[in-house]
Amino acid sequence: MRRKLFTAINLTCIVLTLVVLMVISALLDTAFWPTGVEGNSDRMLQVYGMRSQRLDAQGRPASGVRTGLLGYKMIDKYLMPLAGVERVSAITIPSEVSVYQGDRVSRLDLRRVDANYWQIMQFRLLAGRLPNEDDDRLGRMVAVVNATSARQLFPGGGAVGQRISVEGQTFEIVGVVADVVHMNAYADIWAPLATFPSSSYRDEYTGGFAALLLARSPADLPRIRAEVERVATTVQPVGDL
Repeated sequence: MRRKLFTAINLTCIVLTLVVLMVISALLDTAFWPTGVEGNSDRMLQVYGMRSQRLDAQGRPASGVRTGLLGYKMIDKYLMPLAGVERVSAITIPSEVSVYQGDRVSRLDLRRVDANYWQIMQFRLLAGRLPNEDDDRLGRMVAVVNATSARQLFPGGGAVGQRISVEGQTFEIVGVVADVVHMNAYADIWAPLATFPSSSYRDEYTGGFAALLLARSPADLPRIRAEVERVATTVQPVGDL
């Protein structure tokens, strides 16, 4: 399944001199992008990584090529301000975490997302609510879990309103959504970005992030891709970039 998932993706890379922002065009095989949680895929771009190389004064390569995932600062500084985009979301790549309930430990995948994520994706809400901008702004320790995780963690009753301990942090479950397997949607637990133990992620140009860009219509995608290309040429090397 995983091999089929990744080979089905039509990868489109924007080639730049200094920094390459790797973009997945949302115009993908309809068998891979059903009209479900990623029903907006026909007007969505994902910037999932970058490749950079330092050049000398003559424009010749002066170092090896570096590749990696985006940091929040890269998204916030260069992609969030893009004109003509309906929404831009910063999301983390899912990571496995330990969820503690007394003497029981569950290993689940956690993804941190911003409020725009819930507006771009089309999750089927089964109980409770989805996080909003106030949760982000106020740093509320709230979380959403999928249906399978809700049953696993709380087999005897509803999950909404329950608390879970995740890697030393306590979250209140505010919503339960249907299980999903799509690349941009998959996780067992979702929490706001502001729940990171440290705010240092806000200053990092590289890290474990990707960006989702939602166009107002599919016809806008070529223009937005061109704008991403233009903005990428303005990225200045910082730290390990």
